[in-house]
Amino acid sequence: MNIRSVAMTAMLTVAGVAAVSAPALAEYKVCNKTTKTTSVAVGYYDDKTPDGVENGVWVSEGWWNVEPGKCATPITGPLKVRYVYVYAEHPDGSGWAGENPFCVKDAEFTIRGNENCERRGFSSKQFSEVDTGAESKSYTTNLTDD
Repeated sequence: MNIRSVAMTAMLTVAGVAAVSAPALAEYKVCNKTTKTTSVAVGYYDDKTPDGVENGVWVSEGWWNVEPGKCATPITGPLKVRYVYVYAEHPDGSGWAGENPFCVKDAEFTIRGNENCERRGFSSKQFSEVDTGAESKSYTTNLTDD
């Protein structure tokens, strides 16, 4: 699987979500604007440990299998971070990769920490950084094949 060569021809487009007349839901969504089902994983910095202590850690979560023309909502509630990281691929291995390593596994996952992935029994993928804006509470990333 050569994600880097495919990523040169695929494009990750992002669009902020603005409230129109009805109040917008606070969330981070990924919409699949391609003709193939796409598996999506996200990463973000969680500034609190599960016990509430201020000593954060990088977290990765997946997989959301998003049908063509549909959206997934990996992060619900108001965005608490400016940067979200996303990795997406089609079943044939083509997709979108970035420069930021996060741990993943084949089945559904939530992994705390993005270091020593292989030593901890995970694999590693290169996620793309998405700047959701300094004050955004909602954001949508659109995946396209352009």
